[in-house]
Amino acid sequence: MEYQVLDENQVLDENQDENQDENQVLDENGAIIGYLTSCPGSQLVRNRDGIFVGFLGQSMEGVRFHKFREHPDGTLDRHHEQHLFSGTTKFSYHNNGIYHGQYLRGLRVGIGRFVFSHSPSVEDRFRGAVYHGNFRRDWIMGHGTMTFPDGMKYEGNWAFGMENGKGTVTWPDGRVFEGVFVDGKIDKSVKGKMINVFGKTYTDFFDEKKLQKMFNKENAKNNAEDAELGGNNSRMKRRQSKRRRQSKRR
Repeated sequence: MEYQVLDENQVLDENQDENQDENQVLDENGAIIGYLTSCPGSQLVRNRDGIFVGFLGQSMEGVRFHKFREHPDGTLDRHHEQHLFSGTTKFSYHNNGIYHGQYLRGLRVGIGRFVFSHSPSVEDRFRGAVYHGNFRRDWIMGHGTMTFPDGMKYEGNWAFGMENGKGTVTWPDGRVFEGVFVDGKIDKSVKGKMINVFGKTYTDFFDEKKLQKMFNKENAKNNAEDAELGGNNSRMKRRQSKRRRQSKRR
C-alpha cells in the first residue's frame, strides 16, 4: 500500500486501500525501513535480517523515529539519531488507541485508521470505536466514518476530532438520520431528515432529544402492533421480515 506524502493544504484522497502489511514501516518515499516488533510502551523496528535498526516513540512534537547508530563493522549501539517521522506505519498511542496510516513530520495526515481503546482516558462514546478516514495536522479532520461498538455509524465531515458539517448516522436496525452537526451535536437550526425502518421520511428541525422522542414513539407503536398480533406467529414473522428487508436497503 502506498500513501502519497501530503502537504497540509492539499486535498486528501479518500480512496486509499489498506493492502499494506501493517507491520511494515515505510519512509516518505515508500521504501521499507523495517518491521515492527511492538509491545506496550516500546515499538522496536527490525530489518529483514531481524536486526534492530531503531524504534518509534511519542514526543510533544509528534511521533519520532530513533535510528540506531551503525558502526563500520556493522554493529549497532544505543547512541542514535532521531527525527520526526514521515512515512507510513502502525503506532500505538499510550492508553488511547492504535493508528495505522501516514505521518508527515510526526503528525497524522492523509487516510488512516484509528482503533480507540477502552481506556478511561478516552471519551465514553468513543471507547472501542473505529475511525477510518481523513487526518490532518494530527486531528481527525475531513471526511470519515466512525463505527461505534453498538453498531451505530456516522459518516460525514469531521473537524478537530468531532462531527462537524454534513453527516449521516445509521443505526443497526436501519434507521437513518441525515443532517448538519456542530462539535458532535445535531445543529437544530438546520432541517434534518429522519428515515425510519420502513423507509418513511420525516423532515424537521431535530436535536438529540427530539430524535430520541421520535424513536421512543416509534418503538412503542411497533411493540403495540406486535402485541396485537398475539400468538399469530406467521403474521409477526412477516412483519419482522419486512423490517429486516427495509433495514438492509438502508
